Amino acid sequence: MARNPNPLEGEGPVVEFADRLRRLRGQAGLTQRTLAAKCHYAPSTISTAEGGKKVASWEVVQTIVKACDVADLTEWRAAWDATQETEDASPGSADPPQAAPGRLRTWGVPVIAAVGSSALTWAVALAVLQPRPASLPKVAATPAATYPQGSDPMPAQACGGTTLGYDCDGKSPRMWGCWDSANAVIGSLKEITTKYGTAYLENWYSKTCGTNWARLKMPDSWSARLEIVSREARLCHPTDCTSYSATMPPLYTDMLFGMNTPVTANAYIKLPSGEEKKVTTDTTAG
Repeated sequence: MARNPNPLEGEGPVVEFADRLRRLRGQAGLTQRTLAAKCHYAPSTISTAEGGKKVASWEVVQTIVKACDVADLTEWRAAWDATQETEDASPGSADPPQAAPGRLRTWGVPVIAAVGSSALTWAVALAVLQPRPASLPKVAATPAATYPQGSDPMPAQACGGTTLGYDCDGKSPRMWGCWDSANAVIGSLKEITTKYGTAYLENWYSKTCGTNWARLKMPDSWSARLEIVSREARLCHPTDCTSYSATMPPLYTDMLFGMNTPVTANAYIKLPSGEEKKVTTDTTAG
């Protein structure tokens, strides 16, 4: 079991917030490496978040806090907002916001082709941060949209690479802007209704990135593994494609290149009773 880490050197809201993250991890009995594996992040991401040099993005913070078994993020969000505000107001704080890292590709490689508040607010919010008991969230479906049929527009996003669309493959759709509401739609949607609640399996598609990914909205008491599959490749969350996870619902996969390609989202769900269910929803390109 991990010991509580020693306090960070230095002072100020950013250092204190990072130190709070370190102590939360220690209370959860996790090392940086085990926490990184639980979050599906690189260990360097956890180290940076706890370093006290710069406040981590909210996506990274909420993932870490949930992985430490804190269900109610209200106080953490208030403290993060106040810390972020303090950092933004400090000299030399014009750096772009930190982006959350993408998750790891598991199996399969597609064919690659070239394509032309105040300080008081902060102090009060930080002082009351405590782990809370798990609670069942409200789960709602995102309205389904018509899947783009036939000849889709050529992707305009290379996601940090050099080849449009293809270089978005295996990367996080949120990190690279492919989940932007202006260019992403749900190609297909499946509702899963049980006596334990309702979940929604969504098969997303981005015109700008030419990619698909799967998302599963489910109650906190459920666990699942999630896949996005085409003829050429398969991506999973969790990344080993066999373990069940409930660390940070909703679960979602990285992106799979799928322009004009039928793509299937598979969810393997484990209910509180232990019963396992497989649910599938797919798109059909014209």
